[in-house]
Formats: sequence, structure tokens, C-alpha cells
Amino acid sequence: MVMTAGLGGHLGTILLATGSVPDQVPDYSDTEIWVGSAILLLMLAGLLVAVLRRR
Repeated sequence: MVMTAGLGGHLGTILLATGSVPDQVPDYSDTEIWVGSAILLLMLAGLLVAVLRRR
């Protein structure tokens, strides 16, 4: 059993578990990965701006 701590550790455990099951993780193209990453970064930037404006 793998013991991990923190959010990153839990994410690593989930990825390890899903990666060990064949056909569990779909194959994404590079474009889909870049678009998804860009959307997440924009959402995080928006959240940061919202938090900083409240101060």
C-alpha cells in the first residue's frame, strides 16, 4: 500500500490506481491537453484576481 500525504499525494494515488487498470484513462490528443490546461490556468487566474480584489 502506498502512503501519501496532502492533496498532491491523493491525486498521485488516484492516478496510480487508474493507471493500473487498462482502458480506464482515455487517450487525449496533445491539443485537448493544451486546451484543458489553458482553461484550468485561466480559471485559477480568475480566482486569484477575485481573491486579491476582495482584500
